[in-house]
Amino acid sequence: MDHVSDFENSNSATAGFYRQNAFYIRMDSLFDLDLVDQKPSPFALAMHAHEYVHFLHNASTTSGQAYLLSNLILLRAFVAGSDDHGHFLGPENMPDGKRDLLHLAGKLMCAQLGTTTAKSLNSCRDISTWKCTSPELNMSDDIVSVTTDFTAKNDDGETIVQNVTIGLSFVTEGIAYEVDREIRRLSKIHEELLDTNTKNFPYLAYAKLLDSWSGRRLTAQERIGVGVCALVHRFSGYLLAQICSELKKTDLPVFEVLKKARKIHSGESELVLSHIREQRCDLGKEGVIWTAMGEYMKLAEAGVKLRQKRWAPELVFLSSRLTSEKLRSHFGTMLDCLIMQCKPEGKLDIYWIGPGHIARSFETSQYLGVLQSAIHFSQLHLSAKGEICPTLAFRRRVVSCPFSGGCASEIDDQYPDACKSAPWERFAFSAPEEKVCWYAAGVKALRKPSGAPPTN
Repeated sequence: MDHVSDFENSNSATAGFYRQNAFYIRMDSLFDLDLVDQKPSPFALAMHAHEYVHFLHNASTTSGQAYLLSNLILLRAFVAGSDDHGHFLGPENMPDGKRDLLHLAGKLMCAQLGTTTAKSLNSCRDISTWKCTSPELNMSDDIVSVTTDFTAKNDDGETIVQNVTIGLSFVTEGIAYEVDREIRRLSKIHEELLDTNTKNFPYLAYAKLLDSWSGRRLTAQERIGVGVCALVHRFSGYLLAQICSELKKTDLPVFEVLKKARKIHSGESELVLSHIREQRCDLGKEGVIWTAMGEYMKLAEAGVKLRQKRWAPELVFLSSRLTSEKLRSHFGTMLDCLIMQCKPEGKLDIYWIGPGHIARSFETSQYLGVLQSAIHFSQLHLSAKGEICPTLAFRRRVVSCPFSGGCASEIDDQYPDACKSAPWERFAFSAPEEKVCWYAAGVKALRKPSGAPPTN
């Protein structure tokens, strides 16, 4: 079973991370924007923008919303194999139809996300030795994937090769790094220091791949634009390869090529949105998850409208030197995202930022917390290869609740160990009407409905 971090987009300094499909950003206390008696550093501003860009891609692009759709399908199929506590018993304990749907969702998510790490290349620290092969297109059951071989030399001069699937993870990481790098450059950080201590994969490898595939030396703004345009497709690696191929055989300016590509694939977004609506409609018209799904739907629709007005809102972060006030102002013109800001001594501030499309009341914020927890819990069962394991398989893993440090239930109960190690065990045997935390409510929302037929 691969580590859960496959679903977390961490920035280049590991100052924080964004959780795919759960729509929250968690930032380290060293990168707090609300410091006492001092302004946040350019690094803090860049890191917040970096993670917010990941969120924007997930909530507002076709590729990101298609990945969300696959996760929602996984979530709903998951219920058919769960016990009375919401714990998953494994695919073998599901009816055939639901098991097939679960495997399809896992396979889709794997292909859409693509490769998230390149461990074989970790010892290849000189980015100048990195090269990649031309994209290779693979199709199976209407699932499109694009792969490439990265080759590089390690410190001993040995050539290392790793095959990589180019998907949402690689593209969004590449764009976010270009954005945060430019923010730091505009803040007068010396050019030679901008890439210091930055991982080659995926951050610096993104520019290497684009230049290789396109046959051009692209600027930062162009690399951002190419990546954003690729996210117009459900399988971003496919469109990235198509765009780069077009750039290679034409002399047209980059943004002219991107305009044509967006026009060709403009109808895909509405199709994905309609499928997300179907997922909510199938839930009925009541309950916590149904209400929270309504909030998700509002966010997705607002995201599409945002892209219709500004196809690449990421570029606004590069319009002038950033301050915390400007950054928050930019967030206020885009989409609502949950921020979990770590504070000293393990404390956590939890709040929503954005224009106020969703989470307008404390009640809806609570409902969203339940859905976010259910999504987080479901993802723990999925490996990077798209395989789904039972809850029992990772009971020895240490997984912290995403809300740990800022949860009232955790504080009231004197910080139980389960909150920091196995939050799905919290309130596992609670009475039907007993008040539980958000995470426990999310897990319990995945219980098999009473009266459901027995599994195979």
